[in-house]
This record gives sequence, C-alpha cells and structure tokens, in this order.
Amino acid sequence: MTQRDEGHNYRDSKNKAMEYERKQAREKELSAFKDGVADALLEGYKSEWHENLYYYKQGYDFGLKMYDELKKINEVE
Repeated sequence: MTQRDEGHNYRDSKNKAMEYERKQAREKELSAFKDGVADALLEGYKSEWHENLYYYKQGYDFGLKMYDELKKINEVE
C-alpha cells in the first residue's frame, strides 16, 4: 500500500467516525424532541431539566400545538 492509500484510508475512517458522532447527536436530539411531545400530550407538564433542553422545549411546544388541534377537532364532532 502506498502512502497515499494509507492517507485515504485514514480520511475515510475519520469521516466515518465524524458521521457516526453526528448520527448519535441527531438521535439524542430527536429523542429529546419526542420526550417533549410525550410530556405535553400524555403527562400535561413540562420538565424543568432535560439533557437536550432546547429540543425538549421544541417538542413540548409542538405537543401543545397538537393537543390544541386535537381539542378543536373533537369539539367539532
């Protein structure tokens, strides 16, 4: 293997590692969003602390909006 090939393999593995880290971070963000939605729709209260508070709050706000929309739909029926 030439030095150039070794460098290419290093970059490939580094890119894969970075991609894996981004994927892990994205999964944590999505999980926090889901937690917020679930708390808004099912529990009815907002947690004071969450590991990813920004995404949790976004999910909570989305859950409240969905709750209001469902309430409107049920009132019409």
